[in-house]
Formats: sequence, structure tokens, C-alpha cells
Amino acid sequence: MISDDLNQIRGVVKEEIDSALEPIKGTLADHSKKLDVLWDQTVKLTEDITEVQETLNSHTVTLKQIVTNAEHNTDNLKKLDRRVHELEDQAGIVPPPELTLTS
Repeated sequence: MISDDLNQIRGVVKEEIDSALEPIKGTLADHSKKLDVLWDQTVKLTEDITEVQETLNSHTVTLKQIVTNAEHNTDNLKKLDRRVHELEDQAGIVPPPELTLTS
């Protein structure tokens, strides 16, 4: 009799616990779905960031080349300006201010 009573009590307790856990299990399932969606978004963002980083690196290399070329062009412009000034001085030419390079 005690064994039957214990089994009966176990059955009732199990039913009560299962009943009490149902909403928790439902909430847990909902949260798991939401976490799966968030994880998928995180993976996509990580891929996007990698692509953006690659593009940024490419642009950085290009900008460094442009800066180097601009510095080289500036040096060449200064050399040409000196040459023109020397020729103008030798020829006695006074250029108008709008045609004079400023530093």
C-alpha cells in the first residue's frame, strides 16, 4: 500500500511540476527562437563588417597612393614655378597677380 501511495504521490507531483513548467518551456522556446534570429543577424553583421574592412583597407591604400602622388606633384609644381620665375626675371616679365602661384 505504501508503494502504491508513493507512486500515486509521485504521479501527482510529476503532473503538477509538468503543468507548472509548461509556460516556462513555452517561454524558453520563444527565447530560443529569438536568440537564433539574433545569432543569424550577428553572423550577417560580422560578414558585412569583414567586407567593409576589406573595402576600407583598399581605400586606405588608394588614398596613400594619392597622397604620395600629390606630394610628388607639389614638388614638381614648385620646381616649375622656380624655373618660370627665373625665366621671367631674365626676360624682365612681371606676371599679373592672378597668374602668380601662392604658397
